[in-house]
Amino acid sequence: MSVLEEEMLTCVLCGGSASKISEPFEGYVEGYVIEILECGSCSARFSSRLDVPDWLYDRIYAQAELIPGYGRYARYEAGVTEHRRPLDLLAEAEDPYWHVREYIAAQSAPQALRVVELGCGAGYLTYALRRAGIQCVGVDISAEAISRARTRSGHAEWFQTVEEFQQDRGAVDLVVALELIEHVPDPVAVVRDALAMLGTDGALLLTTPDRDACRPGEVWASDAPPVHLYWLGRRALQAVADRCGAVVEFPLVRPSSSHRPVPAANHLWPAILTADGDVTESVRRSVRLSARLRLHAAAMLWRLATAASPQRTRRVRRLGAAAPEPAATLAAVLRRPPETRD
Repeated sequence: MSVLEEEMLTCVLCGGSASKISEPFEGYVEGYVIEILECGSCSARFSSRLDVPDWLYDRIYAQAELIPGYGRYARYEAGVTEHRRPLDLLAEAEDPYWHVREYIAAQSAPQALRVVELGCGAGYLTYALRRAGIQCVGVDISAEAISRARTRSGHAEWFQTVEEFQQDRGAVDLVVALELIEHVPDPVAVVRDALAMLGTDGALLLTTPDRDACRPGEVWASDAPPVHLYWLGRRALQAVADRCGAVVEFPLVRPSSSHRPVPAANHLWPAILTADGDVTESVRRSVRLSARLRLHAAAMLWRLATAASPQRTRRVRRLGAAAPEPAATLAAVLRRPPETRD
């Protein structure tokens, strides 16, 4: 066993002992071979490798429309600029954005909030918050994503790369980190850094795919490493909060949510990207096939709809527009203990 393997058998989050629960398999990138480990103390699952290629997210965002799971982000990116109430558009689309809207709405003076969105991607949530009158800056590691956000929004000052943001940091009221900590090699360091940004009574609102919603037999119901490196539940997030000296609360789940975990078995899926960062040919073939199937299904639905009653027409059109449900979402709000606040 190598030194790296020995080190990886200790949980990065809580220091507990972890054991392997999968055979080696090729992850998101061709040639990137990993195993899945599970911590016996906090139940976190994580990759045996935590190294992330420098080019990964630039290449993903440059080809988002072709990549499974990222296509919907491209649709959000386009949709928010065309919608009168873009924050509502996002909140109704997925649970993470719903939690953001509900948290902000519960504050006594939402318009006075100073907000930072970490891992803003193409910037559609930051844009939606700005449109709602919230002072928000979006930050991302991908220069490609920040460039796209600036171009589409027309407001370069709303978005910063990580390097730019480090030079212009001040106390904020809310740090938003949606579906972020599962991507980073050291979630504890990221959470600790986010908490350090907060002013008096500030909060960190984060979401992540819910490990507690795991179904029997599922090993990894999330994007394969090195995109997602962790799969966390409440015990794991509590362990992260404890390591950071933070107080954590778990908001109630969305009352009307019907989101369920997507089928997992990611270790059986083919790699999404080549070692050079291009979308693999198998994924390209799948996208082309899916497009043909969607066109065929749309034609069939249209034929059914035009021969049906108006009521049935509306129902068929809704079915035709349905999208796959995202994985179940775990939300957490972290704060510094009262005695450590300014």
